[in-house]
Amino acid sequence: TYHQALNALRSQDTDALENLLSYQRAQEIETERRFFHWEIEFPEVFRDKHGREKDNPGFDAVIGNPPYIRQEALGDAKPFLATYQTYSGITDLYVYFVEQAHELMRKQGRFGMITSNKFMRANYGKGLRLYLTTNAILNEIVDFGELPVFKDAAAMPAILLTQRESVEAQAFRFTQMQTLDFDSLQAEIDCIGEQLDQAALGENWTLIRGDEIKILNKIRESSITLAGYCKDKMRRGVTTGLNEAFIIDAETRKHLITEDPKSAEIIKPCVVGDDIRNYEIKFRERYLIWTYIGVPIEQYPAVFNHLRQFQERLMRRQDQGEHWWELRSCTYYDDFEKPKIVYPIIAKEPRFTLDLDNYFVNDKCFIIPQHDYYLLALLNSRLLFEIAKLSVSVLGDPNAGGRLDLRSVHLQHLPIRRINFTTPAHRRSRAFRCRPRPTRLSRGGDG
Repeated sequence: TYHQALNALRSQDTDALENLLSYQRAQEIETERRFFHWEIEFPEVFRDKHGREKDNPGFDAVIGNPPYIRQEALGDAKPFLATYQTYSGITDLYVYFVEQAHELMRKQGRFGMITSNKFMRANYGKGLRLYLTTNAILNEIVDFGELPVFKDAAAMPAILLTQRESVEAQAFRFTQMQTLDFDSLQAEIDCIGEQLDQAALGENWTLIRGDEIKILNKIRESSITLAGYCKDKMRRGVTTGLNEAFIIDAETRKHLITEDPKSAEIIKPCVVGDDIRNYEIKFRERYLIWTYIGVPIEQYPAVFNHLRQFQERLMRRQDQGEHWWELRSCTYYDDFEKPKIVYPIIAKEPRFTLDLDNYFVNDKCFIIPQHDYYLLALLNSRLLFEIAKLSVSVLGDPNAGGRLDLRSVHLQHLPIRRINFTTPAHRRSRAFRCRPRPTRLSRGGDG
């Protein structure tokens, strides 16, 4: 409706405008929602004094600091946002501000915003990365990472400077800020900034120098992605929606099993992200109440009575099954009770290990359901962790204790070297099993 009305305005066809069946309703919606139309509010920017569209319409420059609003809060605005080239169902609102700013600029117009750096690596930023590399000249990126630029917000900001003009190959300056302790931002950028080129701007931006990219590409040529190696089986841990109800300690477990021994069937040993270390799991007597969808809850009265004290809060969960006492749907529960590689979502060093004890993990962890010592060794290697720093989201300075976000959407692109083993798989596994296993705290209790 808006576009029909705008076309009628552009052609000065008032009869067509008034005859639009939905015109009156459009006026009502405009009054309710208070839309802002740039071409109407700033006609001199887009049209000459005779009302004709200018040869090169738009603003000379657009600057700003857009709001960061996650997609969950966008509500009924999503159908409108879907008209943007950068749209994704999980995109943060600031992404659309960047596209809109470029659409409002004249050709050769200048753009500068301080915004979140997450689009540079996050999966939802794929559309914006493509948009910028094909519709603008990247002049400069200044990434502050997790430095506290804004005292009251962990925004992970970056300064993005561009020019509206298509270009075949990009050449720009990139600065990874290490500190806020400087007298002049420009002087700091001049000191530590690096010149990068088109090679750093693939589907997933790898903001490193050309010689480093050549080494990385050489590694990739003889490798398969982690997602390909494990057949896309990188599983997130169990989301309960209310850990207080479903994650219990040893004493509560013992009480429930004493009251009803059958309870042990749906109480599973559980580890969280902090329990997982390099080649080691520190089990801390946590247990998951595993009330999967369809669980015959009437057969577990002790467990049901325990959950009933949380009923009101459980009913308000977004993450739940068909009934308030159930966990959300999960198609891979069987994988938790098999040998598997486990690792935390957030880590500042390699923290992968093989779980042979059938632990369930919470949603702060991932699992790869493979009994694979070769893959485990590679994931814990310094080389792959250095490569991960180039492609995953980083909280802070990755070379000074910054924490890496190892969600599957980031980690899936890691290169895993193809290799032809001469030692049979059963002999390789036996060699590792002969090693002393790390000491773990006892599970305790019954069963």
